[in-house]
Order: sequence, then structure tokens, then C-alpha cells
Amino acid sequence: LKIMIAIDVLAISLLVILQNKNVMSLIMDFVALFVISEIDEVVFFLADRGRLGQNLSHIVSQVKAVELTPRSDGKCNRVGRRLIVLGVVGTVMFLGWLVVTFSRRSGAMFYRNYPDCRIPTEMIEIFMDGNCDGGALNTTACAFDGGDCVDLNNATETPDSSLIGSNR
Repeated sequence: LKIMIAIDVLAISLLVILQNKNVMSLIMDFVALFVISEIDEVVFFLADRGRLGQNLSHIVSQVKAVELTPRSDGKCNRVGRRLIVLGVVGTVMFLGWLVVTFSRRSGAMFYRNYPDCRIPTEMIEIFMDGNCDGGALNTTACAFDGGDCVDLNNATETPDSSLIGSNR
């Protein structure tokens, strides 16, 4: 059971890492996961103390009473296999992380997602950074700087807009 939980945590961590574009959003996502985990612990504690009703308190008592004991015939006592599976899963996740990291740094992932966006590799780090950088990035091929220039482009089409001249 602990191995399955560890695999789930590794998988969720990998998904969080892959979906983030910068370090700050990555940190905020991990803080959010930590907060959710702490809320879960508090709710479990309150349910255990009967603060959330007797029915939940009874269910928590049943959950806490469960004991996982290895079978005497040796069928469940396969620590070696578990470690191998955990090692394989961890290695695959690490290799996947390496592939994603290197393809992001080399620009391969960017050029795969935006094949018609012809910008130098060193400009990729300012792509979709929250600021409209204009120029070659503010084109349909580059998805208007990954969406950073959409408000500005809409504002220039509407002269009354308060967004004209903003760098959003």
C-alpha cells in the first residue's frame, strides 16, 4: 500500500512539474498540494475526535484498526519485487523528466508546439512570460507571444480601451 501511495505521489509530482512553465508557479503548486494535504490531516483528526459526527468517527476508527500483516506463506512478502518496481518507476520518471527538461532547454519542445514560429532559441525564455514582447513573437504563428499580446492586440483594435500602451 505504501508503495502504491509513493508511486501516486511521484506521478502527481511529475505531472505538476511538467505542467509548469516557471519556478514560481511550480513552487505555488507544491505549496497548494501541501496545504491540501494538511487540510486532509486536520479533517481526519477532527473526524477521529468525533467533531464531524459519530458516523465519521466510527469510520475513522475502522480505518485506524486495519493492520496490514504479511502472509506466512510468503506470497505477499515480496520486498525485493516491490523495490525493483519502485526503482523502475522512479528511473522511468527521472528519465522522462530529463527528456522534458532537455527538450525545453534546447527549444525542441517549443518548436514542436509552435512549428511556424521562427524565433531564435534565446528568445524562447521570454515567450509566454506574462509580458507582450512584440516583434516576431506577436504573430499568429507564435500565438501572439503565447497569449501575452492578445489583450494588447484587442486594445489597439478598440481605440477607447484602457489597455492601449499596456505591457500585459
